[in-house]
Amino acid sequence: MPEKKRWKLIYVLGYVIPILLVVYVLSIGPSYAIVTNSFWTSINESKPPDKIINLGSFESFYAPIIWIEDKNQRINKLLLDYKRYCFKKMYPEYFSGGCGYSRGYSH
Repeated sequence: MPEKKRWKLIYVLGYVIPILLVVYVLSIGPSYAIVTNSFWTSINESKPPDKIINLGSFESFYAPIIWIEDKNQRINKLLLDYKRYCFKKMYPEYFSGGCGYSRGYSH
């Protein structure tokens, strides 16, 4: 590989890898909201949860982040607040007037 192409590849990867890591970490919020909604919908409608979106695959995909959450209380609180924020934004029908939870979602 010519020297110029090698440096270009290193330069591009220097941006792509950190951006993908940030996207991975930030994707936990919307993913959590989707999985949680799937869970509550299956309970409220007395039907089995979706086979594609389940807690097992969520925990497997986000295992590194969950591990870090377990080891660091500050990060745990930060990510928990972020996941709740995403859930509220994606599924506002679970909340009544912003002053409590109405459909089974709680702290």
